[in-house]
Amino acid sequence: MEPRTGRRRDSHDEQSADLLLLSTSEPHGICYIETMELDGETNLKTRCATPDTAEMGDDLDAISGFNGEIICEAPNNRLNKFQGKLIWQGRELPITNENILLRGCILKNTRWWFYYPYRTVSDCDVFDLYGIMWGVGMDNWSMVYRLSPMG
Repeated sequence: MEPRTGRRRDSHDEQSADLLLLSTSEPHGICYIETMELDGETNLKTRCATPDTAEMGDDLDAISGFNGEIICEAPNNRLNKFQGKLIWQGRELPITNENILLRGCILKNTRWWFYYPYRTVSDCDVFDLYGIMWGVGMDNWSMVYRLSPMG
């Protein structure tokens, strides 16, 4: 999956990369995810787009023209904590665990959603059973992902 590609997905897809949620079919950019593959829990958790990106809704012109930069911590084994920021339209918007979907979660009860993948399989936050991380970037304090318009 190319980190520079914005996409629309339907419900019940397992994620193959870490994703920044941009907008959803639900009010305020909310969605519901199952994280059983990550933490063993079967109850649904909520996630939401940042208020600024949620306003794009399903406006394909706005989504396809989305252009920003994500600066975030290096991959780690903390599934419930995330620190980062989205630089978009000259502003710095905080990104928290509530705005991202980690590789392996499944979207539920949401008709559609738009997202940007920012970490692919090679550098996701997922560790194996022995605590060994897949991928690279362990010695980086932060990682930068430039998000370009779809093309």
